[in-house]
Amino acid sequence: MSWKHMDLSKYMIAGAAFSGPIAMIRDDKKVLTLQKQQLVKHTFYIYTSAGKLMGQLEWDKGRMIKMGWTDAEQLVVVMGDGYIRLYDIHGDFTQFSLGKEAKNHLVIDCQIWGTGLLIALTKFEEPRPRLMADPGLNEPPHSWALIPPQYTLSSHVEVLVAT
Repeated sequence: MSWKHMDLSKYMIAGAAFSGPIAMIRDDKKVLTLQKQQLVKHTFYIYTSAGKLMGQLEWDKGRMIKMGWTDAEQLVVVMGDGYIRLYDIHGDFTQFSLGKEAKNHLVIDCQIWGTGLLIALTKFEEPRPRLMADPGLNEPPHSWALIPPQYTLSSHVEVLVAT
């Protein structure tokens, strides 16, 4: 593996399904010891499932909440201000917004699966189609998981939340 000398506990890591690529970026919530005059760059590293470096990208946006992979092996990056970037394997991306609710109330956590995502906001005021019930959270849940629609009896996304 090319990351022998990296402390993986200091990184956000997302692996694609079925031995697909692995994305890593330094987790800015973790303490990092710097040497004098050392700059902190936020760089995505993309590896094969065998650990060979495929490429890297400089991160130029705000606070990242979560990243994951689509079934088509696009890297999904969810930001705190409600913007989402979809990166292809060459580093090109498309960006879109989750709307004014996500921007005004900030994304506090996110779950990503192969064909969609689920977000938790700091506040929820206006219901919209396809949004889940408000669980009344003011901070990220202790743990949560989603069950993709293909694995539920209802054929809809189901969410398990532990507070």
